[in-house]
Amino acid sequence: MEGQGFLKIHGLQNFNNSINQSKKQFELFWKTSEPVFSILSYYLNQKIRQLQLYFSYILTQSVNLEGKIYIKTQNKFVDIYPDIVCLREYSLK
Repeated sequence: MEGQGFLKIHGLQNFNNSINQSKKQFELFWKTSEPVFSILSYYLNQKIRQLQLYFSYILTQSVNLEGKIYIKTQNKFVDIYPDIVCLREYSLK
């Protein structure tokens, strides 16, 4: 977006800053993580939100759900990524 003439328009400055910040976070995220793990975390976070919504209708108490992924080569469970930068807002569909 650099070099665009509309960058100097005051009303778009906050929007442009937000996009640039998201872009930096997204690039850092993809450089430092495994894409398959990221996509699987995204999918599991969607399922967790769906289950929490479902449980909120049938239970009087709130339920806290967390996701973990088993890594067979390391023989351990690891936490999934929290709602991932960009992937939740910019759906994989």
